[in-house]
Amino acid sequence: AAAPHCQAPVLIAHTRNDKLVNVAHSHRIWEEYGGDKQLSVFDGDHNSARPEEFRQHARDFLVDCFQKEEEAAQGSTPGWRLARARVERRHGRVGLV
Repeated sequence: AAAPHCQAPVLIAHTRNDKLVNVAHSHRIWEEYGGDKQLSVFDGDHNSARPEEFRQHARDFLVDCFQKEEEAAQGSTPGWRLARARVERRHGRVGLV
């Protein structure tokens, strides 16, 4: 399994009543994931509209990731973000992929 080796931050979202993918799958990935992780479980089924509370959580998560990316670019935060920045420069990319 790759999850223990992953270091990029991840937000895992799942609905409680998903009949296509059991919510236990997300819990298992969350438990095994090696990097910063957050799990959000909310009401709905596989195709339900995501509640505003989750959408705000996702926005906050992304803002936090970009702020940490900016800190890394300034040399104040070590970790996966610096390594990712080096890889992106090597491939001619700028910013998050």
